[in-house]
Amino acid sequence: MEMNFTKLFYHILNFLTIKIWVYFWPFFFFNLVFLYTQMNFLCYNLIMIKSADNLTDRQLKLSYWYITNKLLLRKWLKIFLIVLSVIFWLFVLWQLIFLAINYSQEDYQTRRLIFGGNPNLLPLDSLKPAPLQTSVVQALGNESNGYDFFVQVANNNKDWLSTFDYQFVAPDGGGQLKSGFVLPGETKYLMALGVKSSAVQFQLANQKWRRVSDISGLYGDRYNFLIENDKFVAGQAVGDPGKLTFELTNKSAFSYWEVGITAVLSNGGNIVSVNYLTLNQVKSGEKRLVELLWNNPLPRVDSFEIVPEVNIFDDNNIMPVDSL
Repeated sequence: MEMNFTKLFYHILNFLTIKIWVYFWPFFFFNLVFLYTQMNFLCYNLIMIKSADNLTDRQLKLSYWYITNKLLLRKWLKIFLIVLSVIFWLFVLWQLIFLAINYSQEDYQTRRLIFGGNPNLLPLDSLKPAPLQTSVVQALGNESNGYDFFVQVANNNKDWLSTFDYQFVAPDGGGQLKSGFVLPGETKYLMALGVKSSAVQFQLANQKWRRVSDISGLYGDRYNFLIENDKFVAGQAVGDPGKLTFELTNKSAFSYWEVGITAVLSNGGNIVSVNYLTLNQVKSGEKRLVELLWNNPLPRVDSFEIVPEVNIFDDNNIMPVDSL
């Protein structure tokens, strides 16, 4: 659910207003009372001066009493306001001590006041993308032909694109640094093929997040590949390569400089081999025959998966019309 910033701002402002009023209203009250009293005294004196010629006996007596006791009245008023202010500030001090002792509970109530009870408001942490989920590194092959390493990476965010550099690092520090991406909601394989080392560590670096919108619309317009006549033929004799062939048609309205092809061979639901190929300059409407070879011996293969991959949010990978 999208964050409603207007309602969030309203709740925060309302909360801060309550806090300021609780802790500082004695100060405001004291000053307002003092100002009100002084204005009354000033107005009363002006009225008395203006109507001095039309005063009754009662008004003269009241004026005389006020003038006679004016200093005493001010003294008692100041004492009253000082006592009242002390009482109020003692209350504020007690509130501050209570807040210091019960800070965790106060913090919980603050969060509940701001975020709780309103389904349109989400905690701020929910605005950040969830980290990528990576599987353990799996290895296929042998020492003579080299090892193929792969991991499965999942982006569980529905509106965040992840771009990064990745590397399968061997114990001697070797390993090619590559660039990768995972689309919102996508799960894919990252791999390193023909590695001589039998043990590697998978590392992500320079990870960047980009919030995207209208994902379904972009998928429909930019990711539309048709795979036909796909088949895998195992090598018939020793030394014959296994061969995966298929026809790829770019049915989208966009042409791409590069389109990656991930191929996964399985037996009984278990992955037995992986491969990757980059196709260059795949034009809109083009049908291309693709062939992937496995020179190393393979176990029995009963199923396979072919996944075209293209970063639909990378405009630099889209071929301009004048280059076609």
